[in-house]
Amino acid sequence: MNYSAVRATPLPDTVIPVERGGIRRKLAQVRMQLACAEDLFNSATDEAVLDSSIYQLKSLQVYYSFLMRQLRLEELGIPIPELSGREARPFPEGAREVVETMG
Repeated sequence: MNYSAVRATPLPDTVIPVERGGIRRKLAQVRMQLACAEDLFNSATDEAVLDSSIYQLKSLQVYYSFLMRQLRLEELGIPIPELSGREARPFPEGAREVVETMG
């Protein structure tokens, strides 16, 4: 892991203190991962690594947006549903289950 990106973009604790709340901790982790992914993108010379870093950056950006929405809900006092406790939804009538295989 290249730490130069992390040192180049310091994360001030005044903006999002890491010690308060799980969402804030996740946001700090994702920002660090974004800095590393940007560093990989900027130093990539191989086309496959470049493509991979683009997908990684987009994925982290979407996850960061999700966490920011969750943080806003938390600050407004709106309960946040737990994703891990969600029950499986049944298929709608007439829908068939899709099974993907690698082959």
